[in-house]
Formats: sequence, C-alpha cells, structure tokens
Amino acid sequence: MTDRTIIEIPLELLHDSPFNPPDRAGLRIDEMAATIRSAGGILSALLVRPRTGEEVEGGYEVVFGHRRKYGALEVGLATAPCEVRALTDAEARELQAIENVQRENLKALEEATQYQGMVDGGKSANEVAAAIGKSRSHVYGRLRLLDLCPQVLEALKSGEVKGEVALLIARVGDQKMQAKALQVIRNHNDNIEDGGAKSYRRIRELLNEKFTLLLDKAIFPIASATLVPSAGSCTDCRKRTGNAPEFDDVAAEKSNAEKEHEEERLRRELEEAEQSGDDDKAAKLYDQLNELQSSGFVRMRHVGGNVCTDFDCFEDKVKAHLKAEARRLESEGTTVVTGGKARQAINARGELAEGFIPAGKVDLAKAKADVKPVTILNPRDGSTVQAYRAEDLQAAGVKVKVPKAKANPSGGTASGNWERERERQALAAQHEQAARAALFKAVRAAAHDEPRSAFDLRLVARAMVDRLPRDDRAVVLDQYVMDIDAMRTAIENMDPADLGRLLLDCAMAENVACDQWNHQHLQPEGLKLAAQHYGVDIDAARTSVQTSAAEAATAPVAKKAGKGHKATTTTKQAELI
Repeated sequence: MTDRTIIEIPLELLHDSPFNPPDRAGLRIDEMAATIRSAGGILSALLVRPRTGEEVEGGYEVVFGHRRKYGALEVGLATAPCEVRALTDAEARELQAIENVQRENLKALEEATQYQGMVDGGKSANEVAAAIGKSRSHVYGRLRLLDLCPQVLEALKSGEVKGEVALLIARVGDQKMQAKALQVIRNHNDNIEDGGAKSYRRIRELLNEKFTLLLDKAIFPIASATLVPSAGSCTDCRKRTGNAPEFDDVAAEKSNAEKEHEEERLRRELEEAEQSGDDDKAAKLYDQLNELQSSGFVRMRHVGGNVCTDFDCFEDKVKAHLKAEARRLESEGTTVVTGGKARQAINARGELAEGFIPAGKVDLAKAKADVKPVTILNPRDGSTVQAYRAEDLQAAGVKVKVPKAKANPSGGTASGNWERERERQALAAQHEQAARAALFKAVRAAAHDEPRSAFDLRLVARAMVDRLPRDDRAVVLDQYVMDIDAMRTAIENMDPADLGRLLLDCAMAENVACDQWNHQHLQPEGLKLAAQHYGVDIDAARTSVQTSAAEAATAPVAKKAGKGHKATTTTKQAELI
C-alpha cells in the first residue's frame, strides 16, 4: 500500500462509492452542516481512493465520509480534506464495513450487506468478525438477516420490528417458521410500534420457548446420522446452539436451576472463608456472588449448548424414531397402537384411557379364548405400555372392571375429555378477550374528547412503572430512593408535574441497565433523544464516567473488611451510550 497523504480536494471531484451508496435521507445532513459551521470546517478527513478505469473520468471515490461531503456542500465549501489511498475493491469494502458499523443510524440490513460484501471478497465470517472487532455471534446473526422471509423483511424495512428483533426471528429456522414467529410476536405483544425495543427480552424468551427444543429431552438418539439421513447427526448439526455462533448467547447461558445451585455454593464457601479469616478468598467469592446476582436469572426455558433451533427437523426425527420403533415392535409379533390412536389411549401423565387395562392387572386364568395384549407407543415421550383392550377381554369371557377415567385439574378427564376441556377453555378465553376489547373501545371512546387529567397520568404512570423490565425499573427507583411498593403509593399523591417527570424518567431509563450480551445492540434511544433535546453533552457525560473507570482500573484491589461489606475489585467499564 502507498503512503497516505491528506490533501484538499474540490467537492465536484468527489464521487459516491458504488459499494456504499449513501442514503441521503438518513444522513442528517442539516446536523452535519451545523457542526461544520460551528467548527469552522471539516475536522476529520474523508477517506478516498483514485478512480481508475476506462468507464470513469478521473476524480476520487469516497470510501467513507459521504455525510461530511454533503454537509460541506450544504455549507458552501469548495473543498474537503481527504486522505488518499490506493485501495483495491476488496480493501475498500472492508474499510467501509469497519467504518459503517460505527454509524449511529446504521440499519441492520445495511450492516448485513457490508459483512456479506466482505465474505464475497474472500473472507470467512470469523475473519470478518476479527477484522471489525465484533463477536462471531454478531456477524453470523447479521448475515442471517439476508435470508429473512418477505413478511419479516417488510416489517423490518417499515420499522415494525427493529434489527435485533428481526435477528431473533431470523434464528428460528426457515422462512415458513420466520413468518410464523412474526405472527406469534404480534399475537403476544399489545404494541410493537417501537420495533419491539421495549419488549425485546420478552420476545427473546417467547421465541426461545416456542421455536427451540432441548436435545437432552429428545426421545430419539441425537447422535444418529441415519435416523433422518438428510439431516445427519444432531451433535454435529449447524443448527445446534453449541455449533451455531449466532446462538452464543443461548449456549453460554445457564438455567435458573444452575444459577441457584451456583449461588448456594458461593454462599457456603463465602461463609467458610469468613469464618476461617481468609479475607482475600472471601473478597473474591463476594464479588463472584455479587456478579451472579446482578446478572439476574433468565426466564428462557431452553438454554445451554444442546438446544435444537430447527423445530421442524426435530419433529421429523421424532416421527422417524416412532416409526422405527413401531416397525421393531411389530417385527417381534406385537400389535402396536401408534399416532393419534396412541395419543387418545394414553394421556400426558401416562394414564390409560377408558377401554384399556394395564397388562399387569389382568388375570387370564379363566379366559375361554386366546387374548393378546397391544403395545401402546406413547408419541409424547417414546415410552411403551402393554395393555389389553377391555372389549377383547370381555369377548374371551374374562370379567373385567374398567377403571373410570381420572379427572384432571381443568375438570376434564384423562383421555379425550381432557382435550375437549382444553378446547373449551381456549374458546372461553377467546370470548373473554373479545369482551375486554369491546370494553377498551367503549372506554376509549368516552375518554377521547376529554382533556388529559391527573387520573390519566396516574393510570399511565402505574402501567409504565409496573411494566418496566426489572433492571430498568431499578434505575428509576434509585432516583426516588424507594422500592416498588412505595412508588405505587407515591404515584397516587403526585401532581401532574411530578407525574410528567416520572413518565419522562421511565422513558429515559429504557436500556440504561445493560450487560455483556446486549450493551452493544440495545441502546438507550429515549435517553439520547432527551439529551439532544435538552442540550446535554453526551460525550462529556461519557468522558466523566470513563475517566472514573480508568482511575478505578488502576486502583489496588481492596481486601474485604468484614462480613456484610462489599469488596472492591477491578471491573471493565461497559459502554453506556
């Protein structure tokens, strides 16, 4: 590569990059122009490369810096400072990707396209991640956005869902499953007009529950590569979380039970260390316990590295396994009850339906004819139960007492009645929801033309405080030095001005709390908008915290003073905004 030089180049000689065409509507050129006027010029040079080839007429191609170029044109500058480099197409694409991932208003699809350009240029996804300083899961996840189904793609482009929610949908499987996932999100969220930002955690939990399955609980042998030859082995499958970089967050997460066990162990070891007077060990254990507690317990049902992310493939293997088991049993001369008949014959609790008698409870001593049992192959867990049909026993002259079906908690029975009861409850819930929707419309119509009152503000404040995620709620409550119960009481006595301030606090608190998994992609947009509106210097606020963090990082580790005191350790400061 040639030496870098910075020169002033006339703006008419600067041409947009064909690999990174700017979206002028999203560049916020007015803001850049104001910055250039205030600074008296462009402070940071554009990166350009000489245009070559017979189809071009000279000049320079802007690799990055389009916003500064158009801001300069808006101000009326004649030239712009440019760093000139001789770059190949592949090098230009890579540098654009590295620069563009830092843009505040970068759209997820644009980012994915940048990464794909680097892959098309010969880099692997892992190499792309290393080049731009992002995690493997981030890059792999963004690349999956390019395979989104049309419905989700349209929702992403329209802003109905944000990039991170679209990524969660992209992870559920093929395009058919993605469309289903989008509908599930719509059905379970009253309002996703914010793109799902406020509901991100709930959506993540919802899709994890609905579209992933634990391989540890599979009824089929997960290491088999021949059960469904086209799918191969689950242990080596790209769709297993332990093998899929975009699911690093799920693979690394521990279950609530694991965290509770770890918490109990740390408490026990901490108590032993304190009793023995080992302050150094106690300090380390205290910090480990505090870190575990501050991370919170997840509500996702399926975590760890052995989770299947292809629901359809999992079900195909379940069916293939049940068919293979049925063939094996039949080859041994057994009559097998399978499929829907088996599901009716045995319920989810393993109880037989009316008409079937467990083989162990039948005495064939007085049978007048040969009676053979049947093997019920439970489609839920792959287990088998030998039983006799009551009608076969009666035909053979065996007196039987057919047990009555057991009632289940919902009021149905252990067989078909249980399914009917579930359908009845679903219908009742549907009617109840319709009634509530009608009430909502009636109240809304009555309140529509009324001026907003303190009652309205209190109603909204209660809803916002209660529905804030736990970590974001803690940010707000800390400012008022009270717990949630005290806050609910305080709301009833607040005047409209105080209620307005509380609502603003709730809006700004979104995503202030963050962790190692989300601090890069979940940004406090409400807080940043408020900072800009009220003239708060974001960079100055960040600098003050980072300076304090740097000072803390160089401070020596303090020994634990005694039981009940928090030990101070060196921690890495996460990016705030």
